[in-house]
Amino acid sequence: MNILVNGRQKDTGRFLFNLDRKDEILQNISDKIHEHFQWMASFNNKKPVQTVHVVTTDAKCDNGCAIPLSHKFSLTDHIISTKGLKDLIIKHAKESELELELDI
Repeated sequence: MNILVNGRQKDTGRFLFNLDRKDEILQNISDKIHEHFQWMASFNNKKPVQTVHVVTTDAKCDNGCAIPLSHKFSLTDHIISTKGLKDLIIKHAKESELELELDI
């Protein structure tokens, strides 16, 4: 799973997940958003948070078709709801003193 903020991902913005522990997945998403926002808050020229995407590149076709490695699949509304993601973004942006111009 990857967390992208304004189209950018930190190397530490990735983590593996197990579908059996949804509470751990949601905590990991929250932690990674918080970490990314704290990193952004350290910039001299801070840009507003416009987009946050929770995606994966680890997918397989049922019929064995080839999926390009660069293709990303959104996990929003599959692993975390749009409202849940937006709530985390608002919470962590406020903590990090980042402006929001959300386009979710």
